[in-house]
Amino acid sequence: MTRTTLLLLLVMEAMMHANAIVTSPEQASLCDSSICTCPPTSWGNVTCQCVGSQQEVIVRSRGHLHVPSHLTLLRVVDCEHVLVMEDALHDLRFLQKVELRRIRRLEVAPRAFSRPLESDGEVPSTVPEVKIEESYIPELPSYAFRGYLRAIRLRDVRVDTIAAFAFASLSSLEHIELRDCTLNTVNAQAFKKFVVRKLSFVGTSIVKALPSRAVTDLEVISEVRFERVSAVRLHSSSLLVRGPHTVHITACNISHMEGEALRISTQGAVVIQDNIFPSVDPGAFLGFSVERYTLREKGRQEFVFHNNTLHSFKAGALSFNETSFEARIEKVTVSRLCMCDILELWLSQLKVTVDEVLCLDSTTKQLIEANEAGCGSLHGWSGTLVLVVTICGGLLVLGIALIALCCWRRRQRTRGKRWVTVPNKNKVKNPGNAHTMGIVLPDGRTYRETELHVIVERAEPIDDKD
Repeated sequence: MTRTTLLLLLVMEAMMHANAIVTSPEQASLCDSSICTCPPTSWGNVTCQCVGSQQEVIVRSRGHLHVPSHLTLLRVVDCEHVLVMEDALHDLRFLQKVELRRIRRLEVAPRAFSRPLESDGEVPSTVPEVKIEESYIPELPSYAFRGYLRAIRLRDVRVDTIAAFAFASLSSLEHIELRDCTLNTVNAQAFKKFVVRKLSFVGTSIVKALPSRAVTDLEVISEVRFERVSAVRLHSSSLLVRGPHTVHITACNISHMEGEALRISTQGAVVIQDNIFPSVDPGAFLGFSVERYTLREKGRQEFVFHNNTLHSFKAGALSFNETSFEARIEKVTVSRLCMCDILELWLSQLKVTVDEVLCLDSTTKQLIEANEAGCGSLHGWSGTLVLVVTICGGLLVLGIALIALCCWRRRQRTRGKRWVTVPNKNKVKNPGNAHTMGIVLPDGRTYRETELHVIVERAEPIDDKD
């Protein structure tokens, strides 16, 4: 071995030793992991994709395989297990987005996605977005999302439990979106006291009953949207939200709605359409109102209830806040057989006209308008019945009055007449009876009763001209 070769080997060993010092366990970042890449052309981007036997990634701000401080984008995909530690996003001044996708089991620690103020007390110059897709989360603990976050998007995610205050004390938030998710248990105050521009639940299933104040003290600036949401039960005051300019509840299936289930104070219109409400308690929609300032400056807002289906409901099920809204109820479907004897009861409970009610034909089981079910237009028929009864009653009163008038006039005509009894033969022969008077007619016959008209004539003497 020559001197040059020996020197080269010594230099290589020194370099390997120096590299080992640089990548000591305390200083190694995710960029040093075999399943993560940090492309030099995309400064700050870290992508971890699990392959082979390495199926676990731990996201933390300090310690072995920590996220690098210059991180701008963290993407973790196709892993069996991912653990996001407490304060994993601390001290990441340039972080813009965290994306976790296709994680078989994603464990989230308290304050995992917490973005506090900077160490100098200043608001972060960059506010990150957290996006989780096609994953399973056993629990979102308290304060899992906290601080300065731009958006929180969960898509096709199954969550066993959302603890109280899981979404709380958030700032600079533009959008919370839960799309195509399955939420098994949502505890009271799971979404608590923050301001967000837009709140969306789309294609999401809430397996267990949503308790009172599950979403509470939220101020929504732009829109509240529930679209294709299914839920077994909404307790009273499940949502307490104020401030949105529009509220859309579309194509949802909510098995049971208690009174004032949604308490939303808006600055604009409310549109509820194409939904299925199998069971509706009285006052289920009375929780909607309009902000005082809006009501004072712009007047009542529009409340549209269009093409919704009900099955079981009670009186007042479709009561609305008429002080705040101009309600427009159109095309209500009752998913029961058309039964003429109870259709009038439905209408009195729903407070809508029959032309807006559909029911199931007893033969074809197809939806038809109620006036095509052989019942006729019950409201029109009722009006006709009332008119007929009124006219008949008037004619009856008029008839009684005419009969009474005729009787009175007849009595007046006969008041000056005397009726004289014509005596029989025995009475004629008994002149001592002072109470009877007999009349003898020329033919020698007498009549038991004869009407006697006494005509008083005045006779004056005739002057003798002789």
